[in-house]
Amino acid sequence: MIRLLIADASEALRIGLRMIFSLDPQHISIVAEESNAHCVLSSAQLYLPDVVIIDGDFEDADIIIARLAKVCKLSALIVLTMKTDPHVKQYMRELGASLCIEKRTSPQELLNCIHDIAEPTTALPLAA
Repeated sequence: MIRLLIADASEALRIGLRMIFSLDPQHISIVAEESNAHCVLSSAQLYLPDVVIIDGDFEDADIIIARLAKVCKLSALIVLTMKTDPHVKQYMRELGASLCIEKRTSPQELLNCIHDIAEPTTALPLAA
């Protein structure tokens, strides 16, 4: 089971993400949601998600992303952004994001990204 924390300022987007992830209830569990960038770090430390999806357009998003990448033991940090500039995406990856994708990404693409990036933590151990 992939444990997921969603952090986005837009309630409509959080609801949409919740609906997308509800399509895969056997593999994805939303452990927390945040609408405020400054609460993301404490929620990540409290709920220990495998993946954090964070709004790259939050005020101070770069600071929060860098702290999440350094402090939390996540398998993945996915940044959702409205920005299409490849330099912004590269900068987010330099801060520690695993992926930086546009908010207009299709639901299936987003689900695929979650599964692809979290696969090492969801794989069953080999029998001895």
